[in-house]
Amino acid sequence: MPSVTGQDNSARGFDPGLAKPQITFGVWGDSGNGAGIVGSSSRPASAAAPARHDGAGVFGINNAQGGVGVWGQADQQLGIGVLGTSAEGIGVGGKSDGSGTGVTGKSAQGTGVFGSAESRIGVEGNSAKGTGVSGTSRDGPAITGVSHDFVGTSGRSGHSDSGGFGHGFAANQAPGVFGDTFNGDGVYGFSLNGVGVCAEGGTTGIAARGATLAGDFEGSVTVPGTLTKGGGGFRIDHPLDQESRYLAHSFVESPEMKNFYDGVALLDANGEATIELPNWFEALNETFRYQITPIGAPAPGLHISSKLSDGRFSIAGGGPRIEVCWQVTGVRRDAWALAHPLVVEEDKTPEEQGFYLHPQELGQSAERDVSSIHHPVQPRLLPADDVE
Repeated sequence: MPSVTGQDNSARGFDPGLAKPQITFGVWGDSGNGAGIVGSSSRPASAAAPARHDGAGVFGINNAQGGVGVWGQADQQLGIGVLGTSAEGIGVGGKSDGSGTGVTGKSAQGTGVFGSAESRIGVEGNSAKGTGVSGTSRDGPAITGVSHDFVGTSGRSGHSDSGGFGHGFAANQAPGVFGDTFNGDGVYGFSLNGVGVCAEGGTTGIAARGATLAGDFEGSVTVPGTLTKGGGGFRIDHPLDQESRYLAHSFVESPEMKNFYDGVALLDANGEATIELPNWFEALNETFRYQITPIGAPAPGLHISSKLSDGRFSIAGGGPRIEVCWQVTGVRRDAWALAHPLVVEEDKTPEEQGFYLHPQELGQSAERDVSSIHHPVQPRLLPADDVE
């Protein structure tokens, strides 16, 4: 294979063909169909070669401001401007110690910078002050990371107020950050002391959809706003067969924001009792309802002798020393409840007409799910054929 060497001849007025006059080049390669520059080296380190480029396929240096160490350009489809291949080390390495760019890749339609590695890093960017890796593309992905056994793309910030950013400004509602995987987690967030994943949206913070579960939380969940659901309840290990079975109960539903309170009272010798409630009871509730039931003996005259006032109500008309089960319900009147009244019946919006919260239970197709209007499924960034 013929060898190629290049040096900066700008001081002698040398113009390397396609180069812009204000840019000087350590090595220039231009290709109309194939590779601009291909360099191969299998020699071990020697005294004849400086340590900084021992074993380098192509090495270019330019000390002038605005100069380029290595430049590659390809005008035809599948042509390669600069190609670096390494069995164990780095295919193409770029480093900037000042405020410049280690490696810059630009493409109008194809890939700006492409790196492939069998066991280590496909593309690595390291910058003391500026950007480690920057990708810009008009049509395709700016930066694409593919890994068979590890992380496709990893971003880390050590001391900045901003960890990593993904921005989507397209009219077709393209995602700012897209995570795609066949078997693992699409997007994984971890924080030692803060929040693992923080989401904020103009209308919806997080929209999740799953074939089995849309969300799976291990630990407590806090919802300061309204929780709206098709159903709900608790599910625990069955108290009589904890190893092999579950036990489920449903929530108690109501068209009002209703609170339930109950207890057991022991009537005195006159068949009377006064029930004391917490001092916040009347501040929280209004529209009270009462239920009382005698235990052990009939009490046809049992009744509420005085309604709830000053945190208490009274029972009378029962037999001496009998037990009475009582229940009181109230409707919430706190500030949040008054500001967010429950809308029991409401019309669907024009765009929601003909769509359903639970289409398949109503004999409709899954495509009639109302969530498909508000949170359409984003298309994959890469077709499945692109992942080997």
